[in-house]
Amino acid sequence: LAMVAALARGGATLDATYQLLAELHEAREQGRLAAVAQEVDAAANTSALALVESAMLGATEILLALLDAGVDVDARRGDGATALHQAAFGGDAELVDALLERGADLRLRDGVFDGTAAGWAYAGGHEELGQALQQRLAALEIRRSGSLRRGGFGQVQRNSAA
Repeated sequence: LAMVAALARGGATLDATYQLLAELHEAREQGRLAAVAQEVDAAANTSALALVESAMLGATEILLALLDAGVDVDARRGDGATALHQAAFGGDAELVDALLERGADLRLRDGVFDGTAAGWAYAGGHEELGQALQQRLAALEIRRSGSLRRGGFGQVQRNSAA
């Protein structure tokens, strides 16, 4: 983002999302990130895109400030990817955990590959993170399905709908 902010200072034309990210980067550099982020329209598409792009760029401090300003943790980019997808693809386990703690939905799938964050972690070459997310997703699905029953040899199985 430093390069984007420098280009903006030099008169480059940025789309609204990268203009916002450049402003937030400059504010971070000046110690004013929280105050500037609070002025963001949390419901605007530009803010949603900035959230996802900040995850892609590894701008964790900016991403968290956008969440604190009220941007939806499950905001989607045009291809359906979320900040969680991008953090998983980048292998940023700490950011993945922070997003999950703030309520990111592991079940969401992107609109191009129909992939969850677990799939994106695998696609990014982050096998361990992909496995961990896949296990969390499976546990979530089991909890959401309602009741469990014991199968043979003590195996836990989901009750099938009749």
